[in-house]
Amino acid sequence: MTDKLPKVGDMTLGEYKAKMNSFFQSINKLAENIEKIQKPVKPTSEWQPIETAPKDGTLVLLFEGIYGGCINTGYWGKHYIMDKKEVWCSNGCVENYQTFDKPSFWMPLPKPPVDNNK
Repeated sequence: MTDKLPKVGDMTLGEYKAKMNSFFQSINKLAENIEKIQKPVKPTSEWQPIETAPKDGTLVLLFEGIYGGCINTGYWGKHYIMDKKEVWCSNGCVENYQTFDKPSFWMPLPKPPVDNNK
């Protein structure tokens, strides 16, 4: 009876449906995890020691004291060039090529401005 079922590549239709169901379950689980990671950071207007910064991919302001002080947006993540080593990555650069050597402070991003022209 199974040889009369339609085929999708080398799979029967039933096998294909099972694989697609598993795929969509994985996508839903990934979406749930993303929502957990993107939880808001406690608002503050004070710089905080880097040791207290979130290391879950949350985008924050980072301060590094080189060249008189450098402030940029960044996040803790895997650097593609450095064998996927986890480092503070600058958000302003393509492909995570730029890192912060030793940021000393961090601050949550402020709320974006409200566009009253809409």
